[in-house]
Amino acid sequence: MTIFTKIALCDNKGVVKIKAVAFDFDGTLYPERSLYIRSATLALRNPRFLWAYQKARSQLRVAKPASIPVSLQYNSYAQCSVPLQGARKWRWEGFEEKRSTLEAFRREQATLIGQAMGLDEASAEGLANQVIYGALEKAFVHIEPYRGIKACLEALKRQNLQLAVLSDLPPWEKLRVLGLDSYFDLVLCSECSGRLKPDPRPFSFLSERLGLDPAEILYVGNNWGNDIEGAKKAGLHTAFFGRHPRRKNTADFSFHDWKSLTSWVLGAQEPVRKAINE
Repeated sequence: MTIFTKIALCDNKGVVKIKAVAFDFDGTLYPERSLYIRSATLALRNPRFLWAYQKARSQLRVAKPASIPVSLQYNSYAQCSVPLQGARKWRWEGFEEKRSTLEAFRREQATLIGQAMGLDEASAEGLANQVIYGALEKAFVHIEPYRGIKACLEALKRQNLQLAVLSDLPPWEKLRVLGLDSYFDLVLCSECSGRLKPDPRPFSFLSERLGLDPAEILYVGNNWGNDIEGAKKAGLHTAFFGRHPRRKNTADFSFHDWKSLTSWVLGAQEPVRKAINE
């Protein structure tokens, strides 16, 4: 069932505020269960590490990472994204070029993993690189995006909306494997902001790189706490993707069919098209 809320995307003059649509990656652009199935062996081989990793990530969502300098949190934003412009050449090498901006975050993460497992920072970071940033990404080879997502992205692009991805994990290579990389104008990783969603810094990172006010961005995600509540608190509009919206639904829109999202966003653009035609 598609759910509309009372929150409008237009101001009192009928002018649409939305100029960009940004998406979470994991569980939003593809079925997360597909990844779980293909990474089951990896999980069985590394249960203690994955427990420590999830614990560390939870801490990085709620606790201020003391070891991350302010200069890396804000001043290096321009070095943390891979804009996809011009001929749309996929710049996987761009991630390596900008890895320095992630180092402080990764050190903090490795320290927390090491504390949970009784390992030194270097050993913990090595495990993270091997399991999370290595083997887990390889599991995407046989994963398909959600049915209808490509048609939705094409329709939004035809309306001259900027499209972006903001993911807590590096999404660049995974987008390429899914065949979605060419649709996006901007691809970002929350780690580059020094924090993870729902902290407002990843969303500020997104807003700054798009060159838009937060109220001009619609963020689409499948996690209530990290995506919807985090984006709302940062001033963005939100759309929840899933079959079971919460009773107290704070998202501007909830859907489980990508055609519904397309219709809703394009419907919000109609007052502007009418004003132009008149």
